[in-house]
Amino acid sequence: RKSINKHTIMKHRKPSPLQIELLKLLYKFRFATVPLLASHKHKSLVTITQSLKTLLDKKYIARNYSPAYKLAGRGAEYYLTNDGIRFLKQNYKLSDAVLHAMYKNKTIGQPFIQKCLLIYQLYTKLQNQYPATYTILSRSELADAEGFPEPLPDLYFYNDNNDYMLDIFTDNLFYLVKKRIDQLIKHFEGYDWTEPTYPAILLVFPDSRLEEKAHTYIEKVKDDNYIEDADIRILTTTCRSLFEDSDNNV
Repeated sequence: RKSINKHTIMKHRKPSPLQIELLKLLYKFRFATVPLLASHKHKSLVTITQSLKTLLDKKYIARNYSPAYKLAGRGAEYYLTNDGIRFLKQNYKLSDAVLHAMYKNKTIGQPFIQKCLLIYQLYTKLQNQYPATYTILSRSELADAEGFPEPLPDLYFYNDNNDYMLDIFTDNLFYLVKKRIDQLIKHFEGYDWTEPTYPAILLVFPDSRLEEKAHTYIEKVKDDNYIEDADIRILTTTCRSLFEDSDNNV
């Protein structure tokens, strides 16, 4: 009589609707934690943890966790495994390029992971602050869209009246800020955007010092290129201001 392989049975059991949603969210944001997923889906921490445990057993996802995380009060960071990537690839119409890049999930460094979590946190804040107002898309969801600057913005959100491209800077390297501003201005001047009005650009900085330097550089670039304020809106803020001021209207 053949022995029963529990992992094989688990693997071929179809994921539940919530488990599929979680897999798609790991595609959307690349890395996530239990609190972020629970807040986004309006589910209890226990419910999310149980669903993630099943996906871990199926080997569709993995997590970064160690005793140091527990000592620091940090939650585990979950991501798609090769099996999870293949499952999504076989069953859903998602970007091959994005999925291919996720084969490197296991070796990604913490700075990139923390930025992914910060983007997810901001996404959830915007979604809760403006329920049913904006459609919000992550970089993964923009992968096959045309007309956007390269690299793609961290978030793009829009409604019938306004649209925004948002980038978050998580370190203090000013040359990266200048490079990104130059890319955005070049894209604006290249008439690659097909809609009549160019999206407002929202740049989020780690502190006010870098924000001030960026603002000065933005004004210089606009002057050098004879761009009027009315032609393009470039708004700046800091992570602290954005997350602390819940009444700040976009």
